[in-house]
Amino acid sequence: MDLTKKITEKQLDAFVDFILQINSDIGFKVSSRGWGYIMEQKGLITKDQFDKVEDVINRCRKNGRLPVDFVAEESARHSMGSTYPIPTRYRNTSSYG
Repeated sequence: MDLTKKITEKQLDAFVDFILQINSDIGFKVSSRGWGYIMEQKGLITKDQFDKVEDVINRCRKNGRLPVDFVAEESARHSMGSTYPIPTRYRNTSSYG
Protein backbone atom coordinates (compact mmCIF):
# COMPACT_ATOMS: atom_id res chain seq x y z
CA MET A 1 0.00 0.00 0.00
CA ASP A 2 1.43 3.34 -1.01
CA LEU A 3 0.71 5.71 1.86
CA THR A 4 2.33 8.64 0.09
CA LYS A 5 -0.78 9.09 -2.08
CA LYS A 6 -4.47 9.55 -1.37
CA ILE A 7 -5.99 6.27 -0.22
CA THR A 8 -9.05 4.95 -2.05
CA GLU A 9 -11.99 3.24 -0.36
CA LYS A 10 -10.87 -0.09 -1.87
CA GLN A 11 -7.37 0.41 -0.44
CA LEU A 12 -8.88 1.24 2.96
CA ASP A 13 -10.80 -2.03 2.87
CA ALA A 14 -7.60 -3.93 2.01
CA PHE A 15 -5.70 -2.12 4.78
CA VAL A 16 -8.36 -3.03 7.35
CA ASP A 17 -8.42 -6.67 6.21
CA PHE A 18 -4.63 -6.77 6.48
CA ILE A 19 -4.36 -5.38 9.99
CA LEU A 20 -7.32 -7.41 11.26
CA GLN A 21 -5.60 -10.58 10.02
CA ILE A 22 -2.32 -9.65 11.69
CA ASN A 23 -4.19 -8.63 14.84
CA SER A 24 -5.82 -12.04 15.08
CA ASP A 25 -2.38 -13.67 14.79
CA ILE A 26 -0.82 -11.41 17.44
CA GLY A 27 -3.45 -11.93 20.11
CA PHE A 28 -3.05 -8.56 21.87
CA LYS A 29 -3.79 -4.92 21.14
CA VAL A 30 -1.16 -2.81 19.43
CA SER A 31 -0.98 0.98 19.54
CA SER A 32 -1.46 3.01 16.38
CA ARG A 33 2.28 3.69 16.35
CA GLY A 34 2.94 0.00 16.98
CA TRP A 35 1.14 -0.78 13.73
CA GLY A 36 3.67 1.43 12.02
CA TYR A 37 6.50 -0.68 13.42
CA ILE A 38 4.78 -3.89 12.35
CA MET A 39 4.24 -2.62 8.83
CA GLU A 40 7.83 -1.35 8.62
CA GLN A 41 9.14 -4.74 9.77
CA LYS A 42 7.15 -6.39 6.98
CA GLY A 43 8.69 -3.98 4.47
CA LEU A 44 5.38 -2.30 3.65
CA ILE A 45 6.26 1.23 4.78
CA THR A 46 9.20 3.31 5.92
CA LYS A 47 9.54 5.22 9.18
CA ASP A 48 8.56 8.35 7.27
CA GLN A 49 5.07 6.87 6.89
CA PHE A 50 4.37 6.07 10.57
CA ASP A 51 2.21 9.17 11.01
CA LYS A 52 0.20 8.23 7.93
CA VAL A 53 -0.43 4.72 9.35
CA GLU A 54 -1.66 6.28 12.58
CA ASP A 55 -3.90 8.65 10.62
CA VAL A 56 -5.38 5.83 8.51
CA ILE A 57 -6.05 3.66 11.56
CA ASN A 58 -7.72 6.54 13.37
CA ARG A 59 -9.74 7.36 10.24
CA CYS A 60 -10.92 3.74 10.08
CA ARG A 61 -11.84 3.84 13.78
CA LYS A 62 -13.85 7.04 13.26
CA ASN A 63 -15.73 5.77 10.20
CA GLY A 64 -16.52 2.37 11.74
CA ARG A 65 -14.23 0.15 9.64
CA LEU A 66 -12.32 -0.67 12.83
CA PRO A 67 -13.66 -0.84 16.39
CA VAL A 68 -13.06 2.34 18.39
CA ASP A 69 -11.09 0.33 20.97
CA PHE A 70 -9.03 -1.50 18.32
CA VAL A 71 -5.69 -0.02 19.38
CA ALA A 72 -3.90 -0.15 22.71
CA GLU A 73 -3.37 3.09 24.57
CA GLU A 74 0.19 4.34 24.57
CA SER A 75 0.96 4.73 28.25
CA ALA A 76 4.29 6.41 27.48
CA ARG A 77 2.41 9.29 25.88
CA HIS A 78 -0.05 9.83 28.73
CA SER A 79 0.55 11.52 32.03
CA MET A 80 -0.30 9.12 34.80
CA GLY A 81 -0.15 11.75 37.55
CA SER A 82 2.27 12.21 40.35
CA THR A 83 3.01 9.48 42.86
CA TYR A 84 3.80 12.13 45.44
CA PRO A 85 1.65 15.11 46.42
CA ILE A 86 2.83 18.50 45.21
CA PRO A 87 4.03 20.63 48.15
CA THR A 88 1.71 23.55 48.85
CA ARG A 89 4.37 26.16 48.14
CA TYR A 90 4.58 24.91 44.52
CA ARG A 91 0.84 24.83 43.87
CA ASN A 92 -0.85 27.59 41.94
CA THR A 93 -3.74 28.40 44.24
CA SER A 94 -4.64 31.77 42.69
CA SER A 95 -7.21 30.17 40.40
CA TYR A 96 -9.08 28.39 43.22
CA GLY A 97 -11.12 31.12 44.44
